[in-house]
Amino acid sequence: MFRATALSVILLSGVAYAAPSVRFGVTSAVHDPDASGHFELGPMVGLGARFGRFLGEVDYAYLSFIDPDTQGGEVQRLGANLRFDVDRTMLQCTRYACTRATSFYVEAGAAERYGHWFIDDAHVAPLTSPTPEVHLGLGLEWDNQITPHRNGWQFGLRLALTPNDAEPVALRSGSSSPSTSGTNASVFVEWMYLLGD
Repeated sequence: MFRATALSVILLSGVAYAAPSVRFGVTSAVHDPDASGHFELGPMVGLGARFGRFLGEVDYAYLSFIDPDTQGGEVQRLGANLRFDVDRTMLQCTRYACTRATSFYVEAGAAERYGHWFIDDAHVAPLTSPTPEVHLGLGLEWDNQITPHRNGWQFGLRLALTPNDAEPVALRSGSSSPSTSGTNASVFVEWMYLLGD
């Protein structure tokens, strides 16, 4: 009984000290086989909570903001991330203020992409929507180092993996059924402004 109560108090105290975080900026694809030559650039926003070096976050990106050549509206991504500060360097304070800190972070997450890109008059990519995505990322953050706030800029790279489009495969009965094999790898850059505690 005592152990359960002590564990509850520790968990609740950790939740009570979760610091809110908001990021907003732009994301752009450097390489994305699913877009097949389309220009992916659009706004991105993330909302999360920081627990020490860890940050849990949900994010949204409007990938077809510049290129409207889509089917069914827009191409968008909605996902969740877990970020970890691998290294954080605090510069020495002057007599006026502590004005700069640098962090190197890594992240991992999952998302769903919605929408299709037109490839030509008869083809769209990806064939299915929503399309699942897993990603790994890394980046640098420059912030103001003023406690308790952590406002600044982030520049990151995201490697996203999505399944290949379905291809018809002949079955023994003579009918066909879609199947997938392998993955597509996309690379995105993110330039974000950070507001957080």
